[in-house]
Amino acid sequence: MIQWNTPISYIGGDIVEPLIERNLALYGSDSTMFVRLDIVNEALPKADMWICRDCLSRLSERDIFLTLDNFIKSDIADILTSTHPCDLNTDIPTGSFRLLNLHLPPFSLGKPIRMIDDWIHGYPIRYLALWGREAAKDALASNKAFQRTVGSHH
Repeated sequence: MIQWNTPISYIGGDIVEPLIERNLALYGSDSTMFVRLDIVNEALPKADMWICRDCLSRLSERDIFLTLDNFIKSDIADILTSTHPCDLNTDIPTGSFRLLNLHLPPFSLGKPIRMIDDWIHGYPIRYLALWGREAAKDALASNKAFQRTVGSHH
């Protein structure tokens, strides 16, 4: 059994108010909270790790870049996020869905630190991939698409 040296707290963020209210009622506690969070346009809360599961594949390329910019501006050390082993990234309007490979252009985050199987038979293969903030920052520093998007947003 793992012995933790410090208490663990969890902040669940979502943009859908009824989901936040439901989760607060069912799971809220002194160490588990749920907040409204717009990951595209708002600063991320202080955390050791950001678990961003099944979210980025529903955002446009622009909104993913803005979200990654929020991540690299945060104090969060690592992001554990969904990625798919597809060969090509296509753009979508935010709210739609497509397979997303953050290793490939236009994101080109490089090889993740670790990949964890995260899929159910009958659905597209998906992994949770772990990237460190500094490695993501370095990869995005030379990414022209990222620089154009983030630069035009400020």
